Amino acid sequence: MSVQKKYGLHPLCAIFPPMTGHEFEKLKIDIGANGQIQPIVLYENKILDGGNRYRVLTELGIEPSFVEYIGNSPVKYVLSCNLHRRHLTPGQAATIVAAAQDWRRAHPAHRVSKEGCNVAPFLEADNFDCNDDAKTDKSATLQFESVADRAADSGASLRTQKMADKLVKNAPPELVEQVTTGEKSLNQALKEIHVLSVNSKQKSQPPVIAGQPAVDQQNSEVESLRDQLSELAYSLEETLKENDILLKIIHADDQLAAAHAEVKRLNAMNLTLESRVFGLMEEKNEAIRLVKYYKREMEKGHAS
Repeated sequence: MSVQKKYGLHPLCAIFPPMTGHEFEKLKIDIGANGQIQPIVLYENKILDGGNRYRVLTELGIEPSFVEYIGNSPVKYVLSCNLHRRHLTPGQAATIVAAAQDWRRAHPAHRVSKEGCNVAPFLEADNFDCNDDAKTDKSATLQFESVADRAADSGASLRTQKMADKLVKNAPPELVEQVTTGEKSLNQALKEIHVLSVNSKQKSQPPVIAGQPAVDQQNSEVESLRDQLSELAYSLEETLKENDILLKIIHADDQLAAAHAEVKRLNAMNLTLESRVFGLMEEKNEAIRLVKYYKREMEKGHAS
């Protein structure tokens, strides 16, 4: 049966990257073999959850089954149903949460309630549980008011969440979408808006005095070094987590010599990463020192 009415994606649903390639084909094969198990959730006459299922059903010519979202916390609901069951980088997850907060601020009527899953009773069926194991318990009480709250929801570090908040606040929607889909990293996008901001200021401001270009360059280098430090710190944290897991395995079974060798390799990687972090910190401090020096020289020039 052909689909009679076409639905677009709700802005909250569109925040999440669509399935592509092998992942989408697997879903298509599954629905083709087993039919539609989970209903598509509509809100404001648009798809709040189930955009990928809707695409599959449309391609297969199957009439979808729908259910209306009847709660008062659409932001909480869509994040709860999608954020922790997707394979997302910390930068993607942080940007998605920041974008959801941005939508919520633009729509003050949609505030997060303290209740659990606010969906139609039909969604409480065994094949769809808003609080299933694929999501954390905290997803039922999502809050967004502070950076710490948003970082806890996204699973990213405080610094990464701050970077994502900055991106969503200052970048055009197209650039934000490139980060949420994984086309660009969060760091890459922030560098782009930094360049755009500098270029815009240069066009709107009168010619600067001698020495200012050097200050701008040093500021840019400091920002770049901070981004590199953030990436290295994240890599170091992930490596240490892997290390702890392997150490537990070794303590449980002394015969796992291969795992022990892997721990040694990871320890060596830790030392390399730590050395690189210290090196970047030294470079950052030197860059900051140069910035201060150029600023003092500029102030002397103004005074004279």
